[in-house]
Amino acid sequence: MDYFDTLQVPVQIFLDEKLLRQQYLRLSREVHPDFHTLKDEDSREQSLVSATAITNAYTCLKDFDSRLQYILKESGVLAVDEKSTLPPDFLMEMMDFNDAILGADTDDARAVLKEDLRKMEDALLGEVSPYLQSFDSGKREMDVLQPIKDFYMKKRYLWRLQQQLNSRA
Repeated sequence: MDYFDTLQVPVQIFLDEKLLRQQYLRLSREVHPDFHTLKDEDSREQSLVSATAITNAYTCLKDFDSRLQYILKESGVLAVDEKSTLPPDFLMEMMDFNDAILGADTDDARAVLKEDLRKMEDALLGEVSPYLQSFDSGKREMDVLQPIKDFYMKKRYLWRLQQQLNSRA
């Protein structure tokens, strides 16, 4: 089942999160099992199934990264647990950054690296923003989806570095 359809919201990367929450709350109230206690067993079961689907959809779509992953998978661009080939220059930069993390022995050094990671993520977002906006405008061709997928894969790499950096604190 499509999560966007479930919550009756448009398929967008930059989704109106206030609308998303409103739809979640409205639909949850409509199907909540507590409001169906006097109905037959099938109706109560369907209510539970619907409530679970609504919660799963909301959990996925409320987070930018999981929403992006979901859109890419539903578009057929990203396979489950896919390991994408990233450009060699990006991988070299990440190897250098990983070395810097291993050498960061002070809180100040780690704070500088955290800021550098944030700047890298901001730069990636700046590069892909036109494609994200094109997607939200209804363009779903591969020339729009591929740069979004590349952004997602790079962002995952940065997230792993962030986790590694946080574990050294």
